Amino acid sequence: MRSFITLIAVVAIVAGFAVTAEADDIFTTVSGSALGTIDTGTGAGTSVGNTGTGGTWAAAFDTDGTLYTTVNWGAYLGKFNLTTGVVTTIGSAQFGANLIALEIDQNGVLYGADWAGVLWTINKSTGVRTRVGGGGVINAMDLAFDSNGTLWATAGNRLFTVSTSTGAATFVKNITGISSGAVMGIMFDGQDTLFATAWVVNSPLYKVDTSTGAATVVGTTTGLNRPHGGDIEPDTDGDGILDR
Repeated sequence: MRSFITLIAVVAIVAGFAVTAEADDIFTTVSGSALGTIDTGTGAGTSVGNTGTGGTWAAAFDTDGTLYTTVNWGAYLGKFNLTTGVVTTIGSAQFGANLIALEIDQNGVLYGADWAGVLWTINKSTGVRTRVGGGGVINAMDLAFDSNGTLWATAGNRLFTVSTSTGAATFVKNITGISSGAVMGIMFDGQDTLFATAWVVNSPLYKVDTSTGAATVVGTTTGLNRPHGGDIEPDTDGDGILDR
């Protein structure tokens, strides 16, 4: 969903050895009940495991590497175990329109967009929501921050930007070039490349040009059925090259 820091992929020579930036891994929900990963270099997907919950559609990394989601179509906030895929719910049930799009900014603020076009901030310890404002994206499917701190959203194969001050959305472009289905997962990497997945069986992985809306295929088959939401993992291998 988001890129915290803009990075330029480089090949450096250190002590006579080449050090090359790795391809990013996207973490995404699968069919609302499992967690999977997608390699941004090849588009190949890997299953992590079942969530143990239903209606689990979102994936948003915090600055500390915690991956948040929503459960039962947004009734609860939850967080993933990245090794097993199991989700633990946080706090009590929250009521209102379906909320399945999450994103976290570089300051650690968690945002959620519901199907009524309302943007919220969400307390990561309690799951309690605070309304930012309406006039946003109806039926928002996913959110993503770029490195400039602009919040993007998708619904119905369209791209929008969303004000984090008012919640109001601005239409940007129609997404073209999607072979089947609708885009329901978007995420920026460290170079502000926007990746996307579609709500279809064995979704391809796409890159989307935000200036034109044109999508191109990275990999034709992720092997993941109906991926939804997604975010790119931070640098967990300690190689000194942040992946997002």
